Amino acid sequence: PYPFVDNGKLNAIIVVGDQTDSSNVISSADIASGLKAAGVEMISAKFASEVADSFAQNVITVGGPCSNAVTANILGNPVDCTVGLKPGKAVIKLVKHSNSKYALIVMGYEAMDMRRAAKVLADYKKWQDVGKLTGNEVIVTGTALTDIAVFESEKSFNTNSGGALYTSATYTCYDGTGGGVSTSGNCIGYDEVRQSAELGCFGHCATSGTSKCGVNNL
Repeated sequence: PYPFVDNGKLNAIIVVGDQTDSSNVISSADIASGLKAAGVEMISAKFASEVADSFAQNVITVGGPCSNAVTANILGNPVDCTVGLKPGKAVIKLVKHSNSKYALIVMGYEAMDMRRAAKVLADYKKWQDVGKLTGNEVIVTGTALTDIAVFESEKSFNTNSGGALYTSATYTCYDGTGGGVSTSGNCIGYDEVRQSAELGCFGHCATSGTSKCGVNNL
């Protein structure tokens, strides 16, 4: 999507880490193949060491800070290179630099997490059409390549008292036992935020205690 695709051409480079594992290489190939299938031309890829300045151009950087130096640089070289990722969870994160260039970071905790996020980006038109690629960060979950779910990260929402203001008109807000549902117009005081009872939890609320969301908890 724009600004990474402009007039049918890739206005970015795809970057993988120099010592990356095979899952990241396959993920970058999945993204490139998906873009090509969507009619995007002039697709180029580089190793992180070949990128002289991480901020000088638009980049789609594949792999977290542990495996990709460009990702690490864009995220400020975090001490914990896992940046809070957990098994079963991947992130697609949009970052705008002060020079109006953009980075799209695709990262997952484990190999299959990474592959699922890459599949979402490779098929971005499908996910855009159903309104799932919104905000500046989305969470990708699943257990295989066929049960992918995409949720907007709570980091894309306004906050109040450290928690996200999810509206009950859009999201279902469960109490601490996972039973009761908020009818007050917002989810403050409720542990779990879901789009349905079947889909995994992807957030928690401002005044609640520990969220009971398992591996999908943010």
